[in-house]
Amino acid sequence: MTDRIEPLGEILLCSDCFKDEGLRIDAAKHGIEQDGNCPNCQSPYGQKLTLRHVKSLAWRFFVSGTTVRAEYGAAPVIQLNEEHYGRSDIVPSAWLKNDVNLIEETAKIGIFHYGPRLWMVGEVEPLKALQDPVTRPQIIERILK
Repeated sequence: MTDRIEPLGEILLCSDCFKDEGLRIDAAKHGIEQDGNCPNCQSPYGQKLTLRHVKSLAWRFFVSGTTVRAEYGAAPVIQLNEEHYGRSDIVPSAWLKNDVNLIEETAKIGIFHYGPRLWMVGEVEPLKALQDPVTRPQIIERILK
């Protein structure tokens, strides 16, 4: 662990840049209270966001916000990363479209539908075999070995 303090970075957006109320509230909650106008929308009132804040906001809203929980696992429906920049394949609602474009262009990320591996939602043969009283002893023996 280091005692080095990481610099906050350049302010890119603010919470007032977003039209979607959920994004605006989350950005306000996690942004920086700092005097001055936003470089994007010129608002003096919004909580300011660095690149790190924008990426975190996108992850919370799209990845964490679309995570489907199953009995034995969970997986997001939407994922994002730099590799998909310029190749996003989601079709957001009309009121969210400009906010999505703003996030993608600011963070240089792509937002895409994610087909999770089935093991992420509990489709694992040994786990299914543990649920069957007939095959359970063999699986327990295999685990103990």
